[in-house]
Amino acid sequence: MEHDKLWTRAFVALMVVNFCGALAFYLIAVKITEFAVDTYDAAPSQAALTMTGFVIAALLTRLLFGGRIDSWGVKRSLLIGSAVSAAAMALYLLPLGFVPLMAVRVAHGFGFALTSGSA
Repeated sequence: MEHDKLWTRAFVALMVVNFCGALAFYLIAVKITEFAVDTYDAAPSQAALTMTGFVIAALLTRLLFGGRIDSWGVKRSLLIGSAVSAAAMALYLLPLGFVPLMAVRVAHGFGFALTSGSA
């Protein structure tokens, strides 16, 4: 009886991509509300919206696009999600203001959901 290998190059690559995406999410999630308060003088309730925007965008993306990932192709969806996430993370470095930060968080939630849903 021949056994299929579990630890293939594609499997390891997907593990690394998912790990890096999840790590980035959790590292940013810890500090984003404090960042919004310190940098943009946001009220605590406004700062909490930065996390809420991400979560709602991720949830809606999974609901609306989850079924389309297979028709688009898993690789294409993974690349699009990774590119959107990387662009959103790069935008965190720019002093954009609170409202644009919310838009970046929503875009990051979209990219994260597409990436994690594809892998």
